[in-house]
Amino acid sequence: MPKLSSFMRIVRVQHSRSRTGQYLITLPKDVVQKFNLKKGDELAIVEDENFIKLIPAEKLKQIISLR
Repeated sequence: MPKLSSFMRIVRVQHSRSRTGQYLITLPKDVVQKFNLKKGDELAIVEDENFIKLIPAEKLKQIISLR
């Protein structure tokens, strides 16, 4: 099992400057590259007990379609 520090990352949540009531999440560049994320890609937010998971929406659609 990897050490917590090897996969745990801290990200910043900021309020969007627009008046949509949305928030922005800044992701580290290496994470964006690892998961081949592009500007405008959607991430699904999945609540898991005391945690949240960010899953690329396309990946989530693939998982759901396999069930």
